[in-house]
Amino acid sequence: MNKNYIILVLFFILLPFYSVLAQNTIWYVSPNGTGNGSTWALASNSVQTAISNAQPGDEVWVKQGSYQNAVGVAFSLKEGVAVYGGFPSTTNPTLADRNPKAYETILRGNQSRVIEAYGTWEPMTAATILDGFTIREGYSAGGAGIHMTNCNATFRNLKVTLNTSNVGLGAGILMSYSDATLIQVLVVNNTSILTTGFDGDTGGIRINGGTPKFYNSVIANNHAEGATGGISVTNTNCYFYNCIVYGNTADYVSPDVYMNANFNSGTNGVAYSSNCILQDCGGSEYFFEVPQFMLYGIDMGGNYDINPMFNADYSMQNAIGINKGNTQAYLALSNGTDKDYFNNNRVVDAIDIGLTEYQTVQSEILYVKENGTGTGSSWADASGDLQLMMNNQFKGKSVWVAEGTYYANDPYFRLRDSIKVYGGFPATGNPTFTDRNVELHPTKMTSSYYAVIGNFYPADKKLSSQTLVDGITITKHPNSQTYMYGLFENNSDAVYQNCNFTDLTFGVAEIRNSSQNTFLDCNFTNNTAINDDVVTVNVLTGGEATFLKCNFINNYAFQSAAIQVISNSNVWVDECLFANNANQEHTGNGKVFNVVDSRATITNSIFESNGTSAVGGNIMWLLGVVVPNNPTDTYPLKVTIDRCIFRDNLNSAVLYQGRPGDEVSISNSLFYKNAGSVGAGFRK
Repeated sequence: MNKNYIILVLFFILLPFYSVLAQNTIWYVSPNGTGNGSTWALASNSVQTAISNAQPGDEVWVKQGSYQNAVGVAFSLKEGVAVYGGFPSTTNPTLADRNPKAYETILRGNQSRVIEAYGTWEPMTAATILDGFTIREGYSAGGAGIHMTNCNATFRNLKVTLNTSNVGLGAGILMSYSDATLIQVLVVNNTSILTTGFDGDTGGIRINGGTPKFYNSVIANNHAEGATGGISVTNTNCYFYNCIVYGNTADYVSPDVYMNANFNSGTNGVAYSSNCILQDCGGSEYFFEVPQFMLYGIDMGGNYDINPMFNADYSMQNAIGINKGNTQAYLALSNGTDKDYFNNNRVVDAIDIGLTEYQTVQSEILYVKENGTGTGSSWADASGDLQLMMNNQFKGKSVWVAEGTYYANDPYFRLRDSIKVYGGFPATGNPTFTDRNVELHPTKMTSSYYAVIGNFYPADKKLSSQTLVDGITITKHPNSQTYMYGLFENNSDAVYQNCNFTDLTFGVAEIRNSSQNTFLDCNFTNNTAINDDVVTVNVLTGGEATFLKCNFINNYAFQSAAIQVISNSNVWVDECLFANNANQEHTGNGKVFNVVDSRATITNSIFESNGTSAVGGNIMWLLGVVVPNNPTDTYPLKVTIDRCIFRDNLNSAVLYQGRPGDEVSISNSLFYKNAGSVGAGFRK
């Protein structure tokens, strides 16, 4: 036969096959397919065959159903090939029809692991994608669900479940020297078996090397017959954003403080967590000035230690995750998705924590009413949980609070950055802002703990001056602690306006560590310090405060019944009234106002009828102190008093005891009918 004729015949025979390779970028797979995968009508029934035939840049579309390789053979991903499950069993579904949650597509193990994703000399890149599958019933030494090595691939919308490791190298997922990205991956109910000679550790995910990143993933209810049911990390820097790690169990729980049943950080293993729910992490909140975060590596902020209250599908009942994820981190993904795990819009307001996204747009105003049981979207649907509404509101938005008394969740209320809280609304009807009246509709914040409001934040998460509390009474109640504080401000510039601070027994406010708080039109009345070391408002260790048009009336403390400024701090006082303070016998110097090694500017203010005739002393004490052998703790005293009135005080008005270099300036001020054995007006 003619040689050229043979070549021509072979050309026409092979032409359709090469045309598929050259032209088709999508390969189609259906459980009942019998074709070469070139169209839905000619769909293949083998996921692996389609992957193997595909070239970098191609996609494999897989219809709902169950797929399994031969005994002992895993599914193997291929560099640059994107594999998508979740297509319905209709005739010709498109991407718009795809819904992995509704059209479950299962890859099953067959006496082997389910998925292998192995790079060669070069790592598998992010263009390699596995999206929209349930990966189950794998069995191997490690990575029974997914095993990746030198793999930077993208894994999205996966459920990794019911896989078993017979050694302890990560029953769900084993990652070795991989920078993979995992988005909306549910790793649940995987088990690591304790076999003689092996540790049986890590039911969920084991990471050794690389820098993997997890977004909106859930690792829950995995079990290890050894240690660590959840995640183990060694020789890695891994990142978790908007994830949940909860409910994992282990038969062996080490007394080591660096691990629990959910998480273990081994040699050179560092995890960075942002806006996650992590069981037993302590959360990102501070307890007073002590950070509580532990076990899970580096706290990037926004983390919670709460029960997510999973539904059967691992969506959450607990509303704490709504709008509390790190939106910026998610949107920065180049390989992310605009749908959540349940095929709903991924970001509605701000991103949620976990797999699911709450689809209702949040109200511009959140509403709180005593004994409310709603979501806070309106007065009719008002919440009764003031703290939850502050937590849930967006920066720059407000929370409206009706008349009533609101109790802090243990231990105290925490203000949230740039959230504005307004009290004084009527408790009935649908009041508007013009119906607000602070005196007619008193709104109280209180606590059973030692403080009503505790703003303890690290320096890089300082509350801004856009944080506002307006029209609130801050006070104790019958079940409060004997020693009851009003405010603690640590790295906070919060503003208080039209507020009443009353009946507190251990001081009204402590302002410190770079805080710069402002008080406008506030009343400080009838507060009593039951300990000699306690003052009404204490500004210290670099704190700053401004008081404009405030009233300090009928407060008692052994010293500083109104304000104390110490240790390199600073206050501005303008148009304030100080009256009838420190009128008990047991008082010392600086009965009302005390400035030590700090700065104060006091203008247009009145000090009248303060002090007691029963003992000596003074109303205002300006003191510069030399700290022996420690000059770094010695700070200048600089005080300006201008256009002030000191009248009818029962003790000397001002005592100044300074050092060379200290500065006290008193100008345009009136001292009238003040009592004192020496220097009733001003004494130096």
